[in-house]
Amino acid sequence: MILKKIYLVLLAFFLVFPLTAYSQVTMAGGKGLLRVFEAETVYPGHFYFNPFYNGYFIETAKKKSNEDHTMNLGFTLGLTNAFEIFAKLVPYQDDQTNIWGPIGDTQVGIKFHVPVKESTIQNGLLAFATFPTGINHNLPYEPFSIDANSWGLMWLTTFDFRKGTGTLPLKLSLNLGYRDMDWSDRYFSDKKDQLLAGLGVKFPIRSSILYTELTGEIFINNPAQVQFSQNLFRVTQGIRFLGPWHLVCDIAADLGLGGENSKN
Repeated sequence: MILKKIYLVLLAFFLVFPLTAYSQVTMAGGKGLLRVFEAETVYPGHFYFNPFYNGYFIETAKKKSNEDHTMNLGFTLGLTNAFEIFAKLVPYQDDQTNIWGPIGDTQVGIKFHVPVKESTIQNGLLAFATFPTGINHNLPYEPFSIDANSWGLMWLTTFDFRKGTGTLPLKLSLNLGYRDMDWSDRYFSDKKDQLLAGLGVKFPIRSSILYTELTGEIFINNPAQVQFSQNLFRVTQGIRFLGPWHLVCDIAADLGLGGENSKN
């Protein structure tokens, strides 16, 4: 109950006192698209607050319609030209039972990037840790999680075709990483560990940004119980509107590509 009250207070505070945003940040915090991270960091000293609501309407194999609702709060702070830190809180996570579901897990991370001026290719490294602050774990239709501390590493590469000699207003980002679901067990061997992959592309259209993502969370040590097609894969199509006072509005739609047993 105490954790839930803390989340509600934080949510009320940021809704009453909104903070400005200067750039595009992901749903979990950190510069990027919706889930795909870019190699670059945000500007030093800039702070970003981004609330995201997710609503899914799912048709199961038995033709029954289910709904899933989640609230995410992302925070991003630029430390230097090479470092940014970020965090994600989940004040509400649908448990398919109660009107108001429990809170979710908490994730914190740091991104490292060495700027290469006028270079089309930018590289970065991202590390994150997830803490089991959620009341329930591995909820239906939510990404896979367990009641344990986890960690992950991701390599980030961004191709910015606006730099160098190029004039194409297009950015393409690649993410590849590994997530250990329980840092107390053996690394790279547990059946719950996942490979993280993402590909995203974005380009501006007047005062908006159109982007497309392909992301996946793949169990790499459990082929006997989880077939490849049952892993969580999604295609995301979104558009970001740049408003006054540095406010930004994101609207995106996910299309799940995994099997009926995937957590989608």
